[in-house]
Amino acid sequence: MPTGEIKEVTFSKSLEETQSEVLAEYLGLIQEEIAREIKRIIANNELIGEGRTARVFDITVEHSPIPICVKIWRSQLKDMGQVELKKMQSSSPIGEFELQDQLYLAGFRSAPEPISLTRFEDISVMAMERVVGYSLRQIIDAGAQIVNPKWSDLERLIVEMHRKYNIAHRDLGPQNIMLETNEKLEPGATLSGRLVIIDFGLSKSIIGEPSDEDYLLTIGDSVIRYQQDFANIDNLKPRRGNDQTPFAS
Repeated sequence: MPTGEIKEVTFSKSLEETQSEVLAEYLGLIQEEIAREIKRIIANNELIGEGRTARVFDITVEHSPIPICVKIWRSQLKDMGQVELKKMQSSSPIGEFELQDQLYLAGFRSAPEPISLTRFEDISVMAMERVVGYSLRQIIDAGAQIVNPKWSDLERLIVEMHRKYNIAHRDLGPQNIMLETNEKLEPGATLSGRLVIIDFGLSKSIIGEPSDEDYLLTIGDSVIRYQQDFANIDNLKPRRGNDQTPFAS
């Protein structure tokens, strides 16, 4: 939970151009002690998901033109091997926030819109657009299928993210790709919607196609490898015997 006084609040540049109502609402929350408000939100609303570095909560902001969630970084990293720990320590909340803002401002609409980053004494909280739908991991585990879009549409989306928007994700597993949809998830369901990429915590700005070096992190004498985007995407390609893809075609 966030404790103590707010140290700094940063609003996204894209927000100022596209969602002035949300900006005004959040300025109001800050004036009414945003620390207390976020604690209330966490206590009364639904945990959407969590990882080893952060938890994401659904919130309700009255009059907001978009659904919103908050990502709250853990104050301590635990239950990680040394390699994963070094990867996480090389990233930062402000770096993730600025990269996601850069993407959205450049016109990439297949990622959540960032709203604000609030830094407390002990923790950081990012407010952003909430994607209504399911992760590909949830769809796979439920035994459902995506009929629209196709796997090739995901491949094109990643090519666009690399070549046009100059970002390598580097953690593009099925837990970080979502299908935005209002359809019900249940065993045997066939789903349609829109693909959205989430969680840019390990991402990196690149030039053109990512090189092998873009997937490496050197710390002293240690060289750490990140997951390659297209290797992860290929694992999701529908083929005979692959039960770890949600795509029908």
